[in-house]
Amino acid sequence: MSEQTHDEQRSYYLVWSILGLLGLYVGFFALILLDELVFRTFYFSKFVPLGSEGEELLRTIYTPMLYLIELIT
Repeated sequence: MSEQTHDEQRSYYLVWSILGLLGLYVGFFALILLDELVFRTFYFSKFVPLGSEGEELLRTIYTPMLYLIELIT
């Protein structure tokens, strides 16, 4: 295996890892939206660890997504 293909393989792993993390971020946000807006079970609100501090943490983590939704609507 040449050095160039080894570097390419490492860069592919890095790109797929970043895409996977981004997919987890967006997927979890979609689950929260489904729970809160479609099914209205409020499962995440009821069972989030740390109570209201945990909700604030989730709100802080998903601020960019909430801002994008605000721009769309």
